[in-house]
Amino acid sequence: MKQIYLHIGHGKTGTSAFQALMAQSQKMLLSAGILYKEHPSFSNAIRSRISSGNIDPSDTNDWFDTQVLATVRNNQNYDKYVFSCENAFHYMDSVYAALDNSKDNFNLHVILAVRNPGDMLSSEYHQLVKRDGLFISYEAFLERTSYRCKHAFRALEIIEQLESKEISFSLLNFSNLGYAITRRISEIIGIDTLVDTHRFTSMRVNRSMSVSELQALVLVNRLYGKFAGTKLSDALVNSLPDIDSDPLLPSASSSKKIADEMKPIIHAINRRLPLSSPLVVTNDVEIESNLISPLDDSQVAIIKGAISELSQSEDRAWRAKRSSFLMKTANKILEKESLGVRVAFRLMKLAQHLQPSSQPIREKTRRLRRMIRR
Repeated sequence: MKQIYLHIGHGKTGTSAFQALMAQSQKMLLSAGILYKEHPSFSNAIRSRISSGNIDPSDTNDWFDTQVLATVRNNQNYDKYVFSCENAFHYMDSVYAALDNSKDNFNLHVILAVRNPGDMLSSEYHQLVKRDGLFISYEAFLERTSYRCKHAFRALEIIEQLESKEISFSLLNFSNLGYAITRRISEIIGIDTLVDTHRFTSMRVNRSMSVSELQALVLVNRLYGKFAGTKLSDALVNSLPDIDSDPLLPSASSSKKIADEMKPIIHAINRRLPLSSPLVVTNDVEIESNLISPLDDSQVAIIKGAISELSQSEDRAWRAKRSSFLMKTANKILEKESLGVRVAFRLMKLAQHLQPSSQPIREKTRRLRRMIRR
């Protein structure tokens, strides 16, 4: 019977590191009868950069059948099939539906990681700043979430579904395992003796931002709008993978609110984890503000380059927008009265000044000039 391993994250629990290991070991795994299928994100994974695994769960409602089971059906020469994507964490209904309706003969084992809610809230804030253009403070973000870690709630929901449907699964505590999670997943799949997990016990893949970098991203998002910080964050992470990240900690009052909201959920999850590695509600570590690492020259250079590029792009967009307005205004004047040719010509000259390389504006300006000379 075919064995399928589905690694679903969740996010910020070492998923990129595991995906890098699998992509880099793919050829060797194939020779051992284990398929980790190729994906457009392989080029990033092979270079130990930010990747998205080897499936796309958000593409269709039946992704487990059309991507996972279809791969197994079309590649019958393997004994094990490994699929990984942290987005699957949010789209598990496709798995349940396929298991209820599929006539395929296979065993499924789901690998799910969890993380201390305080750590996860910090990572979620990082991701929203990096990917969604968020520019509010961490405390404002915590208030917006009502001090609840949605990933922990979702994880418990998945655990209960897997248990009720008698689906085999492994539950791992990333906050306890840290970089060792890559080796632990490899052991579960049974490839730990085949692949080299040693370098992943210390190598960072898709690191978190330092507090100083995060503050720079917040400013860029505030100045240049949604998604402006995405390119900058990727440049910092990919170009400077060894920069240390500083703890992002809530205030004492926020920490208490997180604990009050999360204790019941964490207690329920801990009943499924080994006694030696339970989740904890909050992190009691404190940090002095003067210990936060300042930006070094390499970080400053990347941030400066990104801001320069964004400024130029914003300037081009501003010029194009105002030039278009002037051109439309000139056309309206010409439609209403012939005496407006000179006014329209002046507007087109202004538009040409804003966009001197625009061929339509140059041609329109020439036509108006000829009309005036007649």
